[in-house]
Amino acid sequence: MPTNSTEYMRKYYKDNKEKIKKSVKKWRKNNPKKVKKYMKKANAKTINKIKKEEWLRKNPTKRKITQDKYRKNNPLKIGIKQKRYCKKYPEKIKAHTRAYKLKLKRRCQICGSKKQLERHHWRYDKPLLISTLCHSCHTIQHLKNRRRNNR
Repeated sequence: MPTNSTEYMRKYYKDNKEKIKKSVKKWRKNNPKKVKKYMKKANAKTINKIKKEEWLRKNPTKRKITQDKYRKNNPLKIGIKQKRYCKKYPEKIKAHTRAYKLKLKRRCQICGSKKQLERHHWRYDKPLLISTLCHSCHTIQHLKNRRRNNR
């Protein structure tokens, strides 16, 4: 017996695949207007999304201007989470700002990759003690730290 609803639905779909397909075909055949209307909405959403992404790529300066205007008009909405984070972890913020000025090495110090390089702090009380790691190795190091801290 499946433990949750998604497992149940998967099992049900597997067992009744042909029956479900027939009922869907029948529904589509009996409701062509609804199908057409749904497809129109779905296509319109994807088309609008693609257009928006293209516009953002082609107009980075206009995008920045509109973002700045929004930030000016809505100062309370922007930065609330950032302010909380800064209050909660001031040593991390200091370490990040000091280490930002240091140059990254050309390769990840663990795997040797040249792509998506990032700075990794081993200890936040020593802000200049950093390593250059690729994104995946950096993520792994943070996961290891979480496991150590949860023990």
